[in-house]
Amino acid sequence: MVRRTLRQKALLPLRAALLILCLMRVATAGAQPVPGVRAPEIRLSDMEGKPFLLSKLKGQVVLVDFWASWCMPCRMANPALGRLYKDYGPKGLQVVGVSVDEDRQAWLRAVKADKLVWTQLINERSANSAAAAYGVQYIPNAFLIDKKGIVRAVNAKGRKLEALVGQLLGE
Repeated sequence: MVRRTLRQKALLPLRAALLILCLMRVATAGAQPVPGVRAPEIRLSDMEGKPFLLSKLKGQVVLVDFWASWCMPCRMANPALGRLYKDYGPKGLQVVGVSVDEDRQAWLRAVKADKLVWTQLINERSANSAAAAYGVQYIPNAFLIDKKGIVRAVNAKGRKLEALVGQLLGE
């Protein structure tokens, strides 16, 4: 039997509300790409405001990670993503974080606080919405893309993600 302290019991509704917020906040109308289809293009601005095109990374294995500064499950996943990047970045893995934040300053603060050293983009609800192109309806949401630009996995995590990355990098 699991015993919970009064504080833990009090935090349960808050945690549930945050999870529901993360799941509902990003709702879009498009369908998610499935493994085996070409990854949609991403045209967004990076942290310095410079344009970024996902197609420029063709020939490399890419993990596109949709997240937001206000999404606690996203923020809690960042350390594992950092370890993955540290282990596989030198071997050729590119990680592209795509924030769905509406507050640019909150996004920049989160990138700094979480020490996210890989490419970071902001979606900023524009006509070039990457979240819409990828059918992102909840976050965190990630797409593993092979060297030919084909989606190979959606929302793979942990050892499964590591094995897939290793396989795509030819290890």
